[in-house]
Amino acid sequence: MPACKVQSPTVNPRQHVDERRRLGRLRDEAQREAEECAKVASMPIQHAHAAGIDVGDSTHWVCVDATPDGSDTVREFPAHTPGLRQLVAWLRQCGVTTIALEASGVYGHVLFLTLLEAGIETIMTAPQFARQIKGRPKTDKRDCQWIQHLHKHGLLPTVFQPDEATHTLRDYVRQRANLVRLSGQHIQSRRAGTEGARADESDASARRRHGRDRPEDHPRYIGGRARSAQAGRVARSAVQAHARRDRHGAGWPLSSGARA
Repeated sequence: MPACKVQSPTVNPRQHVDERRRLGRLRDEAQREAEECAKVASMPIQHAHAAGIDVGDSTHWVCVDATPDGSDTVREFPAHTPGLRQLVAWLRQCGVTTIALEASGVYGHVLFLTLLEAGIETIMTAPQFARQIKGRPKTDKRDCQWIQHLHKHGLLPTVFQPDEATHTLRDYVRQRANLVRLSGQHIQSRRAGTEGARADESDASARRRHGRDRPEDHPRYIGGRARSAQAGRVARSAVQAHARRDRHGAGWPLSSGARA
């Protein structure tokens, strides 16, 4: 019996070259990111008790430098009001004095005002400011760690945020604009309803004026109208018969067909 020959799989040399190049690029990127992180870590600390928050629509990820009980320095808090209160209480417990928020849209507005009311120095930074530094991880949990790391070294610029009086004035202006918009919509709706009612009334008046759309023309009145017409004919026949009898004497028959 002849022995079976096992053929070794053919390997394309070009695939080996592409794989080595890909691994080399990954190794270079990892080394470059490590150097960038080490460079940032070697910079002087400007905010010793800093915290970083990555703002989301349903939850906020918070990172502090250290905790009193030595527990995890990263926590997740829900975005509702009780969750914000727990977040502020935990920051006070950890001795945080300054916070950096990375927020886009309206999700960080309530949190920003809550932290200001709690008396904690808070800055809000745009996402592109943190992305400018290479080596930044891309998960929500590590985002807050990277924000805290950058804010501790003073590398995050702040975007413009109005003071409390300007916030109050802006809320009043927005509320007034909303009320004006809603009142305009209400007036337009009421005007459209009035014009429609007037048009229907004028059409009904025109139909009645030209003899159309009378109540007695409705199908449910047809039967009663026919019965009324038949009763009228019978009554007229009886009246005429009695009148003829009165003219010609008592012997005259009531029915007109009985005359000689």
